[in-house]
Amino acid sequence: MNRENQDTVLRESRLKHFPITILPTVMGLTGLAIVLFKFEHVFAVNIPLGATVLYAVTAWFAFVLGVYTMKLIRYPDQVKAEFRHPIRVNFFPAISTASCC
Repeated sequence: MNRENQDTVLRESRLKHFPITILPTVMGLTGLAIVLFKFEHVFAVNIPLGATVLYAVTAWFAFVLGVYTMKLIRYPDQVKAEFRHPIRVNFFPAISTASCC
């Protein structure tokens, strides 16, 4: 197998095994942004820490949602398997919860 084929297989396997369990990180990072907003207010910090983290979290959410959408399109059986998993199925509602943050 040449280098180009190895790279293709590696990219495909990464997408195929991209977990839904990574989505709740958006909610955790949003909580961090809220804490930083409060920190700025309480200590009168003039550096926009909370806003910076919030923009980064928004980009992270778009990235995770985009990658998982690609997984849904290319590997629908893998997504169905995660949906049927007794523990991983609980992470699917995090899509709507994370989008509210």
